[in-house]
Amino acid sequence: MVKLESLKTLSQVESIKDVKPLAKTVFPGAHCPLFGSALILKGVTDALMIVIGTDECTYYTKKFSLGYDSFGGMDGRCVSLVLDQHDVTFGCAKKLEAGIRQMYQERKPSAIFLVTTCVVEITGDDVDSIGDVLSDELGIPIVTVHTEHFRCESHMQGMERVLTACAELMEPCDEQVNGINILGHRFGELEKTEFIHVLQDHDIHIHMKLPSDECTVADVANASAAKVNVVTNAIALPLAKKMQTRFGIPYIEFYNFCSPDAVYHAYKDLFDYLGKPFPEELEEKYQHALKTVSEAKKTLDGKSFIYGNTTLPIFECIAFLVSLGMRPLLVQTKEIPEEQQCYIEQIQSAGYDPYITKSANITPLQPLYDILKPTFYIGHENPMNLIKKGITQLTLDKAAKKLGFELTEEVVSVFVNAASAPNQIPESMRAMMEMMKQGGVKRG
Repeated sequence: MVKLESLKTLSQVESIKDVKPLAKTVFPGAHCPLFGSALILKGVTDALMIVIGTDECTYYTKKFSLGYDSFGGMDGRCVSLVLDQHDVTFGCAKKLEAGIRQMYQERKPSAIFLVTTCVVEITGDDVDSIGDVLSDELGIPIVTVHTEHFRCESHMQGMERVLTACAELMEPCDEQVNGINILGHRFGELEKTEFIHVLQDHDIHIHMKLPSDECTVADVANASAAKVNVVTNAIALPLAKKMQTRFGIPYIEFYNFCSPDAVYHAYKDLFDYLGKPFPEELEEKYQHALKTVSEAKKTLDGKSFIYGNTTLPIFECIAFLVSLGMRPLLVQTKEIPEEQQCYIEQIQSAGYDPYITKSANITPLQPLYDILKPTFYIGHENPMNLIKKGITQLTLDKAAKKLGFELTEEVVSVFVNAASAPNQIPESMRAMMEMMKQGGVKRG
């Protein structure tokens, strides 16, 4: 059984490598980076994705083609170069060159993304150089995305690497538009968020979105015409930094912030960059959010929590909960992001030093619940197990789909309601249990 004293605390770790796993085996993540790369490329409608690997990995290609209409089916934009034993032993350069030429002649894509897999990274084939040479020959951009799973724990790295690779498609623009690019948005329908409504109300043009349900290589190439990049998820931060270096385009980090101050400053920076006066209604929303937070402290002060797996920026969210008077006991995370270091310092300056473990490792963590005795468990767990231990479970899935002061209001509402009615089964879990009860989950 895991002992509490064997865990490191936040002050004792500088990177995820310092975080001790709770078991000898570690869950590697639900999906590999190859999956993440497809999530981005399915929206670039005239780009070809060539997955290079053994038949086990390139099986994904068939799944993508059948599962995503945007890839165009079995004769569409996602294809495989399947490596056999000879290719693994002696290299796949000639086979890859022939495959690229064949696909270009048959499908005439505007760009090609060469997506490597674990075996290609181990054997060391120089896929980048092959792409560079054939890019000059065929006259289209050919970029390489490395998606080896043995050096990362989720599909997020694949998404980040494709977005970063898109910088190679971008070209300098002679004329700048008074609009913005939205980079990295991943959750929910962006059009329904407060942020988009603010843009619409003040005639702020969205020049390009990436990821997107539908854009072209030409749209990506012309992205440098925007005046500002708004980064809504850290996966797009390397791309924004590249665009700032190459084209001088400033960027704003406008993540799923919980803190009203963080939201306020993100909005303020956006309107300043665009040369527009700051809207009075945003001032009003800011003041209302501050009042909501102040009122919530009366209910939440002293409440403790274990932070599980959520889609919010983890340490920003924890710092916000600390500002509400709550006590972090243990944090599960996949990384210690450098860009969130300021929030880590806020947590520590408030006098808290929570234990740190790697996420997706719930079973060995469960014996610690009786020792830590948290008020709340934030994230997905078995709600019945938590209820038996007097722990209230909270999920923030709905909150992650919001962007702006509406997110602050939603998060506070979730916690205040949970504190008022503890040990309730989360709404999402109740719906699933009801469906199973009524026979909605059927076996084939």
